[in-house]
Amino acid sequence: MQVDCCMFITVYFGENQELVCNPECNIRNLLDNIKERCSSCCQTTDTIDLTDTRGNLQNLAFLDSQYDVTHASHHLSDINRGEYVLLKIEQDESGRVQHIPLLEKACLTYPILLDNLDIPNWVEGAGQRSSSRKLNRLRLATKLVMAAAHDKKQKPPSASRKSINRFRLEGTGKGGGLAIYINKRVCAHEKIECLNLELDPADKSAEFQAIKIHNCKGFNRTKVIVNFYRSPSHEVNKFINQLEYVLRKLERHSRKHILFFGDANIDLIKYDTDSASQNLIDILSKHGFVQAVSRPTRITDHSATLIDHIYTNNIDQTISSNILTLDISDHLATTCTVKLGSSSRLNRAAPNPTANSKNRSKPRMFNEANHNNFHRLIANETFPQMRNREMT
Repeated sequence: MQVDCCMFITVYFGENQELVCNPECNIRNLLDNIKERCSSCCQTTDTIDLTDTRGNLQNLAFLDSQYDVTHASHHLSDINRGEYVLLKIEQDESGRVQHIPLLEKACLTYPILLDNLDIPNWVEGAGQRSSSRKLNRLRLATKLVMAAAHDKKQKPPSASRKSINRFRLEGTGKGGGLAIYINKRVCAHEKIECLNLELDPADKSAEFQAIKIHNCKGFNRTKVIVNFYRSPSHEVNKFINQLEYVLRKLERHSRKHILFFGDANIDLIKYDTDSASQNLIDILSKHGFVQAVSRPTRITDHSATLIDHIYTNNIDQTISSNILTLDISDHLATTCTVKLGSSSRLNRAAPNPTANSKNRSKPRMFNEANHNNFHRLIANETFPQMRNREMT
């Protein structure tokens, strides 16, 4: 099973198509990637931009023309919702700039676009610039409600949405929030449970999202997936404190395989000299977690940092972790492959029923309770044999 966690925005285009993008990259990379992946409705030479569903132009094309190299996420006005419509920017014969939605029936789906954008009259739905706009919106709303009521009978707009369960957590800061996609081949939607971590909504130091997957691919196995993000502008110590709180909340699931994925913006390559990296690893190690990524996940012309992490509390069930070299973001994607079946069915010899049960190895459980018990036993130990040796 592969589980990828990331933060993203959704761009609507074409005939009910949608594109998932990571805005944590410079504007030029984002726009070039969108044009490449939306080649059915725009060309690489076109000037494109985005508008949110309220009709607010994002002006990414203008910022790109000014050689702005900041992250696109810093300029997206509605990133908490994370939904945008793709536009093509053109000039008419008089030099007037016009915005052409590249989503079919965009003006009918989002009539408010007509209020804030200069859309040509020939675009479908753009000619309805009259007092009947409110009536059209009412009709549209009625259609949407009916579509939602009969959603199970309708064909999904794309194959990707049909085969994936999506779980999204709205962002608490400038980011677009967190999301976990689980392929339906892994399990049915009703087998996925969203865990309430009972976080303080006033604490903006980090974002966490957790789900529990039951009966992965029919095996009697449960996996807990935790997605997290810390903005580089937020204090590291507060993030680590909140992480420790989450780890304590997950103590009751400690016998299950738990995986943490996320961007901590803490460079583990600097572990030897960086106290934040050391504190992060110490906290997770105390709860039985091991970091599975060993190479840089963000590489620039002058730096290479390991800030996207994967943590597992069961290394035996973790087959591999990898870094995908993709240019859709300034971060490289991380993936992790884990076992779903029983250990005896995967690369292990069948157990001998006649073997003495006392000789069978038992797995160690690393959790806070056992950690404290270990400290108590060590503190009470007198080590008499060692003292006798010293005396002789």
